[in-house]
Amino acid sequence: MLDQDIATAARAARCVLLTGPSVQALAVGRRIHEESGRRDRPFTVVECGTRSSEITDRVVEALGGGTLYLQNVGRMPLEVQRAVARLLAEPGRGRIMASTAEPLLSRVLDGEFDDCLYYRLNVIHVVIPDGHSPRIRTD
Repeated sequence: MLDQDIATAARAARCVLLTGPSVQALAVGRRIHEESGRRDRPFTVVECGTRSSEITDRVVEALGGGTLYLQNVGRMPLEVQRAVARLLAEPGRGRIMASTAEPLLSRVLDGEFDDCLYYRLNVIHVVIPDGHSPRIRTD
């Protein structure tokens, strides 16, 4: 099932939200990128637990046609979430993937996560089972 979700996400030029353990989610994100039409463009990882100004700067620089991976997006401060949602609203940018260890919908409903950003990221949702090690292709 996960392999099928990865293949679907790789074919679609849409945002992807990955829910599961951080290390496995990053491996799945890289695999989606490598199997996509953007494989020859940069794959940029932004850790969302870093300083707010660094996050928005990295988002702007990474959206030049490659894939931007927002790791641990649930750690991003609310004001930065709103700024990132505005940046993602601009058409023609690169592809966005985001990961979270915990489901975000309850945080959206509690007002702790920006609903606009959530719905922009959650176009394709891939849930990674605990203990899953995705196969990484090296060919």
